[in-house]
Amino acid sequence: MSPRHVAGTGGIVAGAVVAMTVTVLKLRAWHGHWGATHDEVARPLPGDDLIAEPRYQTTRAISIMAPPAAAWAWLIQLGQGRGGFYTFDRLENLAGLDMHSVDRIVPELQDLAVGDLVPLSAIGGPIVVVLDPLRTMVLHFAMDPFTGRPIEGVVPADRRRFDWTWTFALRPIDGVGTRLVVRTRADYVPRLLLAPLVAALVEPVHFLMEWGMLRGIKRRAEFPATSPTKDQECDAQSPFGS
Repeated sequence: MSPRHVAGTGGIVAGAVVAMTVTVLKLRAWHGHWGATHDEVARPLPGDDLIAEPRYQTTRAISIMAPPAAAWAWLIQLGQGRGGFYTFDRLENLAGLDMHSVDRIVPELQDLAVGDLVPLSAIGGPIVVVLDPLRTMVLHFAMDPFTGRPIEGVVPADRRRFDWTWTFALRPIDGVGTRLVVRTRADYVPRLLLAPLVAALVEPVHFLMEWGMLRGIKRRAEFPATSPTKDQECDAQSPFGS
């Protein structure tokens, strides 16, 4: 093969790599900001200060045709062994999480307070650090990235960790509806090891489950009297068409 052909082949490969890279970056930007406006992505939210320089951040949103109080009642029930996460229970249970999302408001789960635990699994979960009724709930969790177990006390800068916040912000719209914005911010160590795992595994799983959760909250808040389904109507729908 002549140098000219080699150069031509190299150009094609380089072009393909660039095109693939651009596509991946656009896809990550799309699912990282699913449903959110540019203003919602840029707007500071309570809890942002807890992870001052995030290596991973998503801001997603959905409009709910019900007042903030209706959405809030479902939000404060979140948690394994509580109201569930209103997403794909069967997928979560394949991972042994024993998740059972409810389709009703449970009175005994409505008394959430700052300092309370919101379990992700039997191992543990984030703590409520901000609770502004009908407006904002912020959860915070410093965990071991390989075991999922909580890290107690002050965390040394070089200790392996996945430190993240989960903010739920409600805003009334048009006097009858609600805008629900959900933001995750995270920092992690060791960065070189975890960065590819976050991109390849955490990001797509996080998107799928959070998309399902947003749709699950919307359905429940808008139609609280509907009968429960096996795994929500989200099973039969695709985020790529929404």
